[in-house]
Amino acid sequence: SMQLILHPNSSAFDSSAKSSYGDKVKAVFLHHFLRYITWPDRDQSGPYEIIFIGDSSIIPIIESIAKKKKISNRTVQIRIIQSTGELDLETCHILFIGQSKKNELPKLLKESINHHVLTVSDQPGYALQGVAINFIKKEGRIRFEINLDTMKAAEITPSSQILKLAHLVKNG
Repeated sequence: SMQLILHPNSSAFDSSAKSSYGDKVKAVFLHHFLRYITWPDRDQSGPYEIIFIGDSSIIPIIESIAKKKKISNRTVQIRIIQSTGELDLETCHILFIGQSKKNELPKLLKESINHHVLTVSDQPGYALQGVAINFIKKEGRIRFEINLDTMKAAEITPSSQILKLAHLVKNG
C-alpha cells in the first residue's frame, strides 16, 4: 500500500548523504509518483525523466534511489538545470521547482502545463500558486498537497492511491 512509503526503508538510501529524514521521505514519494500518475502522449517504454530546476537538498537522494530502483522496468533519469534557458520538457515527466525559482514560477507552470509535465515543489503556498504537487510538513510529518486544477490543465491523471494521501487544494 502507498502508506508504506511514508516509512522509507533506510537501505534504499546512500548513508553518506547528509540529508534529513524529511528529504528522504520526499525523494521516495517523488520516485513513487512516477508509478501512480498517468501522463498523456509520453513514450510508454523509455526512461522516466525528472528535471530539477534550481538547487534542492533531495537531489543526491533521488539520484541514489534512481540508480538502484526502476519503475516497471523503466529507468529513471535525473537532470539538473539552473536556468529556464536550459528547459527542455519534451521528454520530461516531473519538473521539480527549487526555492530559488520563485520569480519564474508563472513561466515554469505555463510551460509545464503545455507539455503535460507534473510540477512538484516543497515551498509554502506553491500548490495554491499552481504547482501540481507540493510537499508540506504537517504534525511533524511530510505530507503533500495536490492542485487538481493544474493536474487537469496538464491532462495528468493521479491514481486514487495518491489522492487518498493528498491534501487537495484549488487555485488560490
